[in-house]
Amino acid sequence: MKPWLRYGLIFGVAAGVATIVVNVLGSLNRPADICVTGKGNLTLTMSGLILFLVIAGAAGWQTTRSGSKISAGALAGLVTGAVSGLPVLVGFVLSLDLAIRAVHCPSAPRPIPPDATVRAIGVIVALVIVLIGMGVGAAAGAAGGALGERRQAV
Repeated sequence: MKPWLRYGLIFGVAAGVATIVVNVLGSLNRPADICVTGKGNLTLTMSGLILFLVIAGAAGWQTTRSGSKISAGALAGLVTGAVSGLPVLVGFVLSLDLAIRAVHCPSAPRPIPPDATVRAIGVIVALVIVLIGMGVGAAAGAAGGALGERRQAV
């Protein structure tokens, strides 16, 4: 197995588990009623993003430390983003019913879109978020790979 694929899969699973943990911790702060707005937890959200960047960078770093090029580090970050995006995609699909209930809240803007439209928008948003995560993961993997290659050369 190529090093970029191996480390991308390993670190992707770690980033996926971290994503699940951060989302569970974030859900502990939310109100039980979906129609009641609660304060968001920006610190937790940012720490989840930073954790993902570190893990994707570590995948690229480890890939170049094994003797591969920086481009392989970017591929490792891309795979990390794709693998860790699977829980995000599953979480979005599983929470589509919550989105539909939120649309039907009394404070929701009128007119109310059909449930199928809300589901379609939810799936599209989830796919876009995963694609952005893959791009960010590739960039972090390339940066980690550059650091790993530079350190190895010294």
